[in-house]
Amino acid sequence: MLYNVAAEFGVNADCRVLDAGCGTGDHACGLAARYSCAVIGLDFVETNLKLARARTRKEGLSDLITYQQGDIQDMPFHDAIFDLVWCRDMLIHVPQLQKALAECARVLKPEGAIIIYTIFATDLLEPKEATWLYEVLDVVPENMSPAYFEKTCKAAGLQIHSREEIGSEWLEYAEEQQGGCSQEILHIARMRRGRASLVADFGQIAYDVMLAVHHWNVYLMLGKLSSTIYTLRKVTR
Repeated sequence: MLYNVAAEFGVNADCRVLDAGCGTGDHACGLAARYSCAVIGLDFVETNLKLARARTRKEGLSDLITYQQGDIQDMPFHDAIFDLVWCRDMLIHVPQLQKALAECARVLKPEGAIIIYTIFATDLLEPKEATWLYEVLDVVPENMSPAYFEKTCKAAGLQIHSREEIGSEWLEYAEEQQGGCSQEILHIARMRRGRASLVADFGQIAYDVMLAVHHWNVYLMLGKLSSTIYTLRKVTR
């Protein structure tokens, strides 16, 4: 669905795309493979970039994709050089959201677009659940509010072109196809039952993070969290 949104904005072989917070390169490779566009993947974590480069070589896309270490809050790029900025599932971790969005606007061409996929909390998420999740997964609490996110977009010089709530729909599909959420619940049960041995083998931090990730996906299915796709444009004066 996100790739189709990119196509609606006319992404093609003549475009330059920024994958901001590219992680291990899944979407950088997806964009380049589908549209033959030039992609630059930016990520703060060097380990992610090593895995991304390896994946890119394996998929034969090294001529189209390059990777650079950097911070979305202070990007190492000139103004107005990207036709599309792609940002999936990482803005919840950014301490200075307005600065990050302003940087996305800065590097975007005047006629370009930004595609953002992000997660918000709903009223069903209990305060204790939120506190635990945010601390373990290094989530900025304010960034989990759609009202705050949209206000910050405006302050960063961006206007909302479209907003589509996905909610639990993608997880429902995954459950129907391969039992995605039921597997998450199974992992939670087994992790709790085998906590002592797992902590001994992998450490408390790794245990806590994986347990929180599995809860995160279950909470998405339950409606305690909700996913949303935004497309943004630069405000032109």
